[in-house]
Amino acid sequence: MTSAPQLPSKDDLYHPLNLIPISELKADLSNFRQWDHAVTFHLRYHNLLHVVYGGGAFDTREEPTTEEERQTQEMKSLHAYSLIASKIEKICPEFAERWGRPLFGNGSGCFHFNPRILWADIYMFCIDL
Repeated sequence: MTSAPQLPSKDDLYHPLNLIPISELKADLSNFRQWDHAVTFHLRYHNLLHVVYGGGAFDTREEPTTEEERQTQEMKSLHAYSLIASKIEKICPEFAERWGRPLFGNGSGCFHFNPRILWADIYMFCIDL
């Protein structure tokens, strides 16, 4: 039986996540493609693309049947959300001015913590420019 290849430690300069860091999305969106590439890479590395795009074996649109599944789904969703939200602070003021609500809000003054909504909002904002 062959063993899985060993990745370098996350502290190692050559770890994949260190080689493609997520940079701050600039207010003028001039680095959008670089930011999008890095975020997508991190989502894929952590097996979270399905949380943002749907589909796959663990589709977050399906209701979990057990408490363990619900907690796993929530943790994956929050992880994906944090990867996306971690470097978008500079576009928040412009987003709020144009769309009349905060980027992280759901319109009723509450935070939504939904990675699909956040991802869609960022893409719509970028297209709208």
